Amino acid sequence: MTILFWPFMIASIVFSLIAIAQKKPLFLVVSFVLIIPFSLYLAAMPTFKWWGLFVPLCYLCAALALRKNIIWLTFLLILPVILSSPTRRPHLISVTGKVQLFRWG
Repeated sequence: MTILFWPFMIASIVFSLIAIAQKKPLFLVVSFVLIIPFSLYLAAMPTFKWWGLFVPLCYLCAALALRKNIIWLTFLLILPVILSSPTRRPHLISVTGKVQLFRWG
């Protein structure tokens, strides 16, 4: 799974940014196909079951918004995918066993 997980996630984000820059919704459909391993990974976890189904649909809705030339909505729909990317891992700084600070690293 990790062989498909990391490269496809990064490629999906790159294709989505190319789609917005060139205003071609076909690249968002390609991003949708590339994000499927990540969404299956999320859907396998009980805490993120519905999030895993939501992530690919964001790309399809963004493709429809880009086709109708609504750029701000396209950015808004791609944002959850970028924020849920595995390159942004949360770090917990613990002092005496209690969580003191939650930051992104």
